[in-house]
Amino acid sequence: MEKVTLDKQNKKRLFWLIAVPVFLGLAAVFFRYLHAFSCPFRTYCHFLCVGCGITRAFGALLKGQILSSVMYNPLAILLSVVGILYYSEQWCRFFGKKVTLIVRNRALWLVVTAVYILYCILRNIPALSCITWA
Repeated sequence: MEKVTLDKQNKKRLFWLIAVPVFLGLAAVFFRYLHAFSCPFRTYCHFLCVGCGITRAFGALLKGQILSSVMYNPLAILLSVVGILYYSEQWCRFFGKKVTLIVRNRALWLVVTAVYILYCILRNIPALSCITWA
């Protein structure tokens, strides 16, 4: 195995590789016991924002309830997968291996964004409220 040199860039990368999971763990504990949070956008505008349900979606994901997570907000699954792949790429780069796990195709990500925006619009139509539990 190759010896890792801790130059300035690798020190910064190592800091974030350790800090991100610690922060996410603390956030998971914090949100696990925080029950009083409500979305200000939904409270005042009476519409579901793009992030409505994402906290519950991540909570369901942590419990292994994948279908519930998708019903709360499908963005949680996408963010989790992309986050894990990006985190894995960064560990590989830390050890000197340039690995690409995330598709870096602008057109693909524009289509994903457009589909998600359409989902956000459709879930605010009362007749289609069955597409979300948020």
